[in-house]
Amino acid sequence: MRLYYVRHGAPIYDPDGLTEYGKQQAEHIRDVFRRYRPDRIFTSASRRAQMTAQPTCEMLGIEPQSFDWAHESVIGQSFGTFDDDIQGWTWVWNSRKYKEMFADPEVVALWDKWYTHPYFENTPLPSGFLAFKKEQDAWLETLGYRRRETFGFEETGPHPGRIAFFAHGGCGMVFLSTLLGIPFPVYVLRVIEHVTTGISVIDLSAENGIVYPRLVAFNMTPHLFSHNLDNDYKF
Repeated sequence: MRLYYVRHGAPIYDPDGLTEYGKQQAEHIRDVFRRYRPDRIFTSASRRAQMTAQPTCEMLGIEPQSFDWAHESVIGQSFGTFDDDIQGWTWVWNSRKYKEMFADPEVVALWDKWYTHPYFENTPLPSGFLAFKKEQDAWLETLGYRRRETFGFEETGPHPGRIAFFAHGGCGMVFLSTLLGIPFPVYVLRVIEHVTTGISVIDLSAENGIVYPRLVAFNMTPHLFSHNLDNDYKF
């Protein structure tokens, strides 16, 4: 199976939706999926993610399934923090204090049990991370993949050939680190957030019934380059 993770288009956060440019991005991303036709489409419960998926859903005649657990407001409750440097809210991976925690050799040495470090015991990170992973794993089981105790997944049944998941930049940081089996602190210190309508492709092919998810492409925006549109990167 191929999984296409897509961040929503240029957003309006209040009220939840897309800017005119975001709607234009959504129209162009449909052209990508005109060729790489997903069998099923999933979205965050947020309107901006659903609006980004809508042109593709209409083209393919697919009714999307939406998840509350992927909504950025839900994820932000555990992965956001008040940052003293900016005197405001930000994601933990943008906070100098949390970056220093994540880079601590003791945290890195804990690997996939990073959240057990005393740094995080009075924060919502451990419970939020485990709750997200539980929801993600339950969803993947419906697609025919069960997480192993060691690493990777067991293929447990038939699955679609391709799926697309439209969600958020913040969601993507947790989603991809967990799916790929890369400890969250390691991932967020080395990977930039998704740009608007950036597409990441994950291969979940099985060998002898075992799946080791592999990142095929990250944050692609060919649909924007082909129309000479800004893709949010600053070179």
